[in-house]
Amino acid sequence: SKAVFDGTTSWDGDNDELSYSWMLDGVELSTDPLFEAEFMEGDYLLEFEVEDGFGAQSRLTQAFSVDPI
Repeated sequence: SKAVFDGTTSWDGDNDELSYSWMLDGVELSTDPLFEAEFMEGDYLLEFEVEDGFGAQSRLTQAFSVDPI
């Protein structure tokens, strides 16, 4: 199953440039704000972290499952 992950609406109150990190079960998948990935059946833990150049960061963690069709 394919999924699109979109962090493009992330913003910084000071308009600082942001860096992105998408981690799946502790492994970095992408550093782009928007990307697509394909998943096999199973349970996953996704973490999305956004950081500005001064070390301020925000993190979102979401568990999800891919079921057979």
